[in-house]
Amino acid sequence: MENISKNQEIEEKKENLPLEQQNQVFNPQKLPLYIGIFAEDTEHPRVREYILKGLEQLTDSYKNDKNISEVYEELQKAYSSFKLIKDLHITTLYIGGNKALRNSEYFKDFRLGYEQDIEIVAFVVVPGKIMTGICYPDQSVIKVQNEFPHVTLTIGSWPPQLSNDLLKALCGKDGPLEKEYNKKEFLTSKAFTSKESLKVGKETVTAYVVKTPAHLVLKGKTKAM
Repeated sequence: MENISKNQEIEEKKENLPLEQQNQVFNPQKLPLYIGIFAEDTEHPRVREYILKGLEQLTDSYKNDKNISEVYEELQKAYSSFKLIKDLHITTLYIGGNKALRNSEYFKDFRLGYEQDIEIVAFVVVPGKIMTGICYPDQSVIKVQNEFPHVTLTIGSWPPQLSNDLLKALCGKDGPLEKEYNKKEFLTSKAFTSKESLKVGKETVTAYVVKTPAHLVLKGKTKAM
């Protein structure tokens, strides 16, 4: 019964799409670099406020930790070692010139201009490197290839694509927060913090995780870039 209800819900959502999108196969003449759900208004003040509240939560949890307190103090003044991403988005498929991906379900079933909120339920900080938001997007209409859907919030010395490696090390098989991620505690718990030593690529780093009481919700729309 549960599967029937879920299938009905998916079909209803598809029926509510604009007529031209219901049976659309995404097939642009020019192959995009990537496709995804983009924040319609980046609303940087709201994003900054959300990050600061999370950092305050982390400094309360780890009062004698200079690394996270320095990040908090720095962002209270301005973004310097961290640069806020202008086009905040969840990448649903990275194509990168791979023409074979035209045949994937993530590409063919993509609906351009589909409106869907981006809800960030927690984020991960690696001081001086990156900040990455954790999401559990509804994939009934827009499917996400990444095992760990996310929004890269800010970058330091790491490029945005390392968000994938970071979350895999944290929440993937045998990761320290694998259970919490799979049980969706990032979505359902009121609040928690965690501090983990992780190997990301060739580096061993300290990652600070904060599940915030209030989620950050941004209006989103699908785009091809």
